Amino acid sequence: MEKYYLDKDLDTIRPYLRCATPWTTAFIDPQGNVSNCIAYKIGNISENDFWEIWNNEKAQYFRKNLSECGNFGICAKCCNFYKNNFLYAKNSRLNLSGKEVILSGELNYILPSDTIAFILDKTKSTELETYVFPKEIHSKEMLEEINKEHTIVGFASDICL
Repeated sequence: MEKYYLDKDLDTIRPYLRCATPWTTAFIDPQGNVSNCIAYKIGNISENDFWEIWNNEKAQYFRKNLSECGNFGICAKCCNFYKNNFLYAKNSRLNLSGKEVILSGELNYILPSDTIAFILDKTKSTELETYVFPKEIHSKEMLEEINKEHTIVGFASDICL
């Protein structure tokens, strides 16, 4: 709690974590204003369709800047940053038990959880590169079923920071 209120350096508070709110959360105020980050208006629901707003130029510009520049100073004091608690995979790459893997698609954020397994993406993996996609495992039976059809490369708990 003390670090949250007094520490000015975000990286000492939560090293390796990046904000995923602009990709995962929408805020709609009573006037219909839509934000993908606290107080950053990207549109109004009474003027445009939600998905139009969510993927508009202003929303994409904000996400691009956050991806390229890292967290903004204000992120250190935002409750959503702490609530989401995502690990950021730079350029979709993770070090998983000492082996570098690449996340399939545009995904750069992983929730560090013991229930997330990384499954080999056979459609993209090559001899030189290992592509994976995350899958949340909810039960022992689900894990056994996945093991029949897929190769589990590792778990989120195996990520080396």
